[in-house]
Amino acid sequence: MPRHTLQPRCAGCGLIPARCLCAKLPRTELPWPLAIVQHGKEAGKPTNTARLVARVVANARLLPFARRGAPWSAAALGGGDVERFVLFPAADARPLDRDWCAARRGRPTELVLLDGTWRQAGRMVRRADGIATLPRVALPPGPPSRWRIRSAPRGDQLCTFETVVRLAAIGADAAAAALLERAFQQLLGAQGRNPACDHEAREGGEALDASEALDSDGEFDERDE
Repeated sequence: MPRHTLQPRCAGCGLIPARCLCAKLPRTELPWPLAIVQHGKEAGKPTNTARLVARVVANARLLPFARRGAPWSAAALGGGDVERFVLFPAADARPLDRDWCAARRGRPTELVLLDGTWRQAGRMVRRADGIATLPRVALPPGPPSRWRIRSAPRGDQLCTFETVVRLAAIGADAAAAALLERAFQQLLGAQGRNPACDHEAREGGEALDASEALDSDGEFDERDE
């Protein structure tokens, strides 16, 4: 059982059994596949939302990063038959807007999302083999995050599921965007009543973790445990 979790929880959605959403989650696809590179410290957190993206979005996949005994390799992303872009709000990132989506239509494209604290994501995008060299795109400015379970350095920084909701609103059809928004609303309601999540938030949760210590190649570091 992961740290900070006081009660048993569902392996699928991370919620306590009484609030499990697995049977209610819809299924859809986005115009481009998603590769979600998940930091090893995220996998066991009840407040992690990437596992739910993988359950809802049929063309999303989770790739482990910085797991004990399993160093990261760029080969995990796959071959060069598609163009990949990493979603990260860097100064050199191109806005991922409707114009970008229109330009990518009909061209094999995969979006790489980084799932971790902002400190972890920053290290991954700068250092991880196969990720550091990807062209960067960023969501256009939008409203503040509605995800209050875990804190972020800035109000406009989003959890992984909320990021996918924004992506769908920009580039997916209206039905898929509405479905993802509805699923996020379900998650907001259920997580807000999850005692395990309340405990993690009190203990620090996603908030700025000063102990991040990734090796440059994504190898598990004992200090990262």
